[in-house]
Amino acid sequence: MIDVEISKPRRIPVKLAVAISFVWFAIVFGAWVSVAVKQGHFLFLEWLPETQVALGAENDHIAHALRNGRGFADPFGTPTGPTAWMPPAFPCMLAIMYALFNDERERVEIAFFVFQFSIFGLLGTVLIVYANIRTRSPIVMAAIFGFGLWALYLPIWLFTHGHPLEVCAVLFAFAAIVIQRRKSLSASLSGGFIAGLSALVHPATGIAWVAMTIWQLQRHRLCLLNSLLAGALIVSPWVGRNLAKFQTIYPIKSNAGYELWQSLSLSDDGTINGEILSDHPFFAHTIEHSQYARDGEKKYLEDKSSEARTLLWNHPAKALQDVGNRLLAALVWQQPWFAEESTALWTLGVGRVWKLFVLGALTIVFAQRRTIDPHAKLAAMLLLCLLVPYIVVSYYERYSWPIFPLQVIVAFHAINQRSRLRFGYMRYVLDYVTPYRASRIPRGSDSPKTADSSSLLSRPPSVNSVLKWPGASRVSR
Repeated sequence: MIDVEISKPRRIPVKLAVAISFVWFAIVFGAWVSVAVKQGHFLFLEWLPETQVALGAENDHIAHALRNGRGFADPFGTPTGPTAWMPPAFPCMLAIMYALFNDERERVEIAFFVFQFSIFGLLGTVLIVYANIRTRSPIVMAAIFGFGLWALYLPIWLFTHGHPLEVCAVLFAFAAIVIQRRKSLSASLSGGFIAGLSALVHPATGIAWVAMTIWQLQRHRLCLLNSLLAGALIVSPWVGRNLAKFQTIYPIKSNAGYELWQSLSLSDDGTINGEILSDHPFFAHTIEHSQYARDGEKKYLEDKSSEARTLLWNHPAKALQDVGNRLLAALVWQQPWFAEESTALWTLGVGRVWKLFVLGALTIVFAQRRTIDPHAKLAAMLLLCLLVPYIVVSYYERYSWPIFPLQVIVAFHAINQRSRLRFGYMRYVLDYVTPYRASRIPRGSDSPKTADSSSLLSRPPSVNSVLKWPGASRVSR
């Protein structure tokens, strides 16, 4: 009779389950607080900022135009014709939600908040599973992610915009870059398709992915060509549509000229806040709205681009100073969105601590770039590439929300790197000074189990052997 060994089903590790449960508890608790603030149920929550349901501002107007049969048009509420002011993904998603809920805005708002909370919950789950696979440290990832949730309290629980989709786009772009490390035809095509879809959601992601791909595949030109062509194939229908409507090539969005003019003309330091946005064409009472409605999008943006070039030519010193201010705002010191944000100084303070924490993590990653997990360097470089267009053209805090998953990944690997450095050298020091271990080490071998104690004392371990990240031999390059 043949004995058949039946393997027991593998259980989810306790640390992994605890970490995932923590993230979902935080998401549910934050959702409860958000609803309580919006409805005013609890007096002790009056010190929190008020919930703002904008549904993406211009995106919401374009979604209504799509529902009413006017096509991708009218970004500011009045009939002004076709537009490329916003990327196509989010307005199309809102139009589908309005169709599903019979154009009842309240139901769409509720559904979108549920979608937003779910996206961040799934994001936390994915990052924790990633941490467990990569380094067996899900608790560390859960703690960093929880800190990030608290720092991004405003965009996650109190404000609706396109950032849930943009966060997914950034994470997918990171996955595309990781896939492309295999340097094969299938990996290049897959990375290009994924990045092309991400660019239709968040155009800065497409720019950053192109820069990273050129750097990553510069010695593998066939893979580089295939990857770029795959991404171009995905975005080409939208580019063709813009060319047909405006007789101008707008890769994804059309308003870069306006953004540059806004930061040069309306801002004293180059950063954008709520007061400056009050003059945006989105608001019907503004001069900019009237000018946009009178001239149309193409003529309006041509005029703003021309004015921006004139300002750059006449005031180059201010332009450079503005770039420096935007660099500080993006990487070092978070700026208040509204002047009345003093009522929520705790959110601003936690956001600043988070930004400094991420800056320290970036410093560790680049300082230890030869010994740290390769994914950490890729995430750090993608993060910086994503911020470059905003630092050069125009920046306010909402533009930094989509890089949240990259911030978490960078901080996670930086903390693991520092702990390996500290405990790695501590392990070797214990090997040197413990008589029992030294007495058990035979003479004439290079490994700690067979080497002579005197040879160990005379030849310290190399830095690479101490800092080599766990799992390097079992995780695919």
